[in-house]
Amino acid sequence: MSNNGIKIHKITQGVVYLDGKTMLGKCESVDLPELKFLFDEFKALGMVGKLELPTNGIDKVEGKIKMNSLYPDVARKLTPFDYRQIQVRSSVSVHNSQGRESELPLVTFLTVAVKNMPLGKLGDHKNVDFEYDFACTYVKQVFDGRDVVEYDALANIFKIGGEDMLADYRSNVM
Repeated sequence: MSNNGIKIHKITQGVVYLDGKTMLGKCESVDLPELKFLFDEFKALGMVGKLELPTNGIDKVEGKIKMNSLYPDVARKLTPFDYRQIQVRSSVSVHNSQGRESELPLVTFLTVAVKNMPLGKLGDHKNVDFEYDFACTYVKQVFDGRDVVEYDALANIFKIGGEDMLADYRSNVM
């Protein structure tokens, strides 16, 4: 039986670490940031259409972390003035036509500052959760030991697959 080389990746769980300490059993979910590239509209005399061109810019990077209750030790660390290290570790199940082929590590590193201090929303017989929005200045994602993406807003670093996307830009302006 041929598997036609099709491999399906599935991620269903993860563990969040704050400043190197596990939050197993405390963190309900995390919305990892999304890198949004900035584009400018371009049009010129004689062109019948418009297009968008990249600007070497990346929009602000934000995410959310949802705790399943109030944990004072965590809440005291999450301030807008102190950047914290968050690490999200997960396992990627790789499947082919014969079943599960392997389990590979996926690790996302973040440097964040929270933008709000949730105090909870009470409801009759409902668990109170605490959702923190965060601003992110650094993100790096590593899949099976290989860099996928790295972005550092304060150091002008942006790499995809280890390739420096801003090397020419930096050499031209610095």
